[in-house]
Amino acid sequence: MLHPGDVLVVHWIVETLPPTQVYPEAPVTLSASLTGSYPDATTLKSSAGAGAPSPRLTAAPVQTTNRAGGAPVSTIAIPVDAAPGLYNLSTSVESGGGRASGESVVRVEARAA
Repeated sequence: MLHPGDVLVVHWIVETLPPTQVYPEAPVTLSASLTGSYPDATTLKSSAGAGAPSPRLTAAPVQTTNRAGGAPVSTIAIPVDAAPGLYNLSTSVESGGGRASGESVVRVEARAA
């Protein structure tokens, strides 16, 4: 659970393989964005693909390669005035003309007084 003013951190999992002629080194772009807020999971799921509500918060793209290794991280700052509710976290990995993506639900709650 996050609160307005927090930072959402996406830790990317790296799997490195030695380069081969079939699988040479290639650039990779890691992207993450957050949309919302939604009042409940049903509304969030029915809105997916139908156009995202405002605001859309986007992490700076991470440029790496399929051989770089390491532990890349994306960060998204939750605005201090973010509405409470559910947010859709979208992640994607692009390389060699292909793209893999996924989504998760993130809850933002107002801070206790």
